[in-house]
Amino acid sequence: MTVFGVMHVVFAVIGFFSAAWALFILLAGNPFMEMAGSGPEVQAQLLMETKLRPVTIASCGITVLIGIVMITAGIKLLKGRRDGLAWSNKYAYLSLVAKVANLAVAIMVVIPATREMMGDVMKGAPGMSASTTRMMDAFMIAGVLGEILVTAVYPVLTLVLLNRKGLRDWFATRGS
Repeated sequence: MTVFGVMHVVFAVIGFFSAAWALFILLAGNPFMEMAGSGPEVQAQLLMETKLRPVTIASCGITVLIGIVMITAGIKLLKGRRDGLAWSNKYAYLSLVAKVANLAVAIMVVIPATREMMGDVMKGAPGMSASTTRMMDAFMIAGVLGEILVTAVYPVLTLVLLNRKGLRDWFATRGS
């Protein structure tokens, strides 16, 4: 229980920093892209970032919401509160729903925008075969899907490990 409490707090803080960084890049511009110059590759990347701006804003909002629920759950677990389990379950279910939404957004918006950007960048690349393009596309899709699957492991573990009978009984005996 203590381990999950600490991990909830740590992961929530990481989520807050991630959202803050994404919003900073959105508002101030990507400093790494500015260092890269102004070639066609950079312009294609900047255009893609502009197209994905609404997705980025929504994602940051969801990340902050999940982070608030998660940090609340973590603190309640660390204090041994009865409702720590309920808050952890809220976090886990909310996180998994967000993963499903991220998957849908990735399939409908992010992957097509990335394909378009890659097509713009690869137009001028000499000797780019169709099989190389397909392989790059497969790696991109695998990366998006892999990220969603890997980030779903922790909320699933939260549901499975914190909802075992012995722990549920222990939480039931705790004070508020």
